[in-house]
Amino acid sequence: MRTGAEVSGPAGTMKVRRARLEITGPGLHVRRPIGHEPGQADLLLLYRHEDLRGLFVLDTEGTPLVHLPGPWPPDAVHRFAERHVLGYESRTLTRAEYLRLTALARDATR
Repeated sequence: MRTGAEVSGPAGTMKVRRARLEITGPGLHVRRPIGHEPGQADLLLLYRHEDLRGLFVLDTEGTPLVHLPGPWPPDAVHRFAERHVLGYESRTLTRAEYLRLTALARDATR
């Protein structure tokens, strides 16, 4: 497998098939088109909030589509994003940002 072809974390695995982001994990199987329209996967946001870590998949409007909690390997997520023409951001979230994103996420692993 080539570097960046898929990435795994404690909440599941992400890969791309036919221009769709596929995420599988405990109780979760999500397919989202990749693109720059509302509802399409556009950005991978690797976050920290207090002692929590995780990954959000956001659309072009910043709406969270998927929440994948747990530590993800930053370098692997960044390579994956570059390979599949997704935006990538890594940052610390405020409490308000974290609560908003988790409340709005359409899909999440347990």
